[in-house]
Amino acid sequence: MIDEVADFSPDNYTGKNNRYGVREHAMTSILNGILLHGDAKSLVSIFFVFSDCSLMNTNSLVLPKGVKNRVAIEMRASFGWHHYVGSEGKIIGIDHFSENGKGEEVIEHLGFIVKNVVKEYLTLV
Repeated sequence: MIDEVADFSPDNYTGKNNRYGVREHAMTSILNGILLHGDAKSLVSIFFVFSDCSLMNTNSLVLPKGVKNRVAIEMRASFGWHHYVGSEGKIIGIDHFSENGKGEEVIEHLGFIVKNVVKEYLTLV
């Protein structure tokens, strides 16, 4: 946010700050449109992990420190999940590009199926 500058609103089209709240897709789509239109610059800032905010005070209740056998399943990049699974846990994620094919085949190939999740968990026990 730009300090000492008004917010853009229905009542003030000259404002330079746009407040979106928790709406990343809408926010980035709108700002991409602004960039494509031209004559404007945009800057996007979001929280990386929303659960850090919501679980900040209850993290030890949800993820007790004594529980080390944790498996995280993220059908995107695994970046950030190490915080939750710890050094002894496993993450099933996608950390590369260029997987093509039918959705169910790609999902199976990448290990997002029950059989593989159980197999990964059993390596921890």
